[in-house]
Amino acid sequence: MPRKNHFSPKFANKAWRSKGNYKHYFKDQSSGDIKIGSKGWRAWGRKSGLWLNEVEDNLAYKLENDASQIYTKLSNLQELDADERKKWAQFILSQIVRTPTFMRYEKFAARNFLESIAPEHDRVGCEKCGDIYWLTQRNWFLVASNENNFFVRTDNPVLLTGFIDRPKSVLLYPISPRLMWVAASMPDNWAIDWRNGHRGTLNGYEAPNLMITLINFYMISAAQNEFVSHFNYEADYIKEMTKDVLGLYPQPPFSLHMLNHENESDAFESIRSIMSVCDNTNHPAWTLDEIEPFYGIIAK
Repeated sequence: MPRKNHFSPKFANKAWRSKGNYKHYFKDQSSGDIKIGSKGWRAWGRKSGLWLNEVEDNLAYKLENDASQIYTKLSNLQELDADERKKWAQFILSQIVRTPTFMRYEKFAARNFLESIAPEHDRVGCEKCGDIYWLTQRNWFLVASNENNFFVRTDNPVLLTGFIDRPKSVLLYPISPRLMWVAASMPDNWAIDWRNGHRGTLNGYEAPNLMITLINFYMISAAQNEFVSHFNYEADYIKEMTKDVLGLYPQPPFSLHMLNHENESDAFESIRSIMSVCDNTNHPAWTLDEIEPFYGIIAK
């Protein structure tokens, strides 16, 4: 019997829970209205029929058991060794290709454009897959929110700004309402250090309020139709922003395509075309220049 599949695993969601529940923002599928409610922490981030039970088991035992321990280290601002970096990269790449948004575009592309795009290692990925290299070679660091703001968690939890083999592409993944993991190709002389009392060995800094708001803007825009926040954290702009931008431009399925020296603009147009036909709308060009390259917005 099919089980509900966790496209966003419980261990990575729990930091947003308050007394067992999330503050849940979602788009009503019949009216299109934005609604706010409460969702149980075990109930959010899953959907029936995404993959076989065997894949669900493999995700748990071949990936998430290890990834949850690495998640704890990152939460404590601890540096990762080489094997942990590979496993975390595998987890992040798995998170990208297992969301309902990605799988909807993937199935559409396979049905209409390509003969077969089934991933070689299902949704678990592998430590020796080629795209692991592109992620582990980037600089990794953490961005902390300030006391007046926080990070949300959407149904597309990884914000990927472009193709993984494109050096300028940045990946952002919220660890908690107060902490964001970032992978970006930084210049040789880059250096960021913790301020305001943070302690740990992994590079990072506390972001200004405007930067956190900007990241949330892009995260909410790139959601499919829902996200969660913590009941104890409030920011007036979240509700108003959500009305205007929730799911405005869902996370593009960049992992369907590797550049392989192909013209970058042609590759972006290919992904945009898949999304536009699938969604029956004319999606504009995808540009996240404000956070790419990431070092351009780091406060000095």
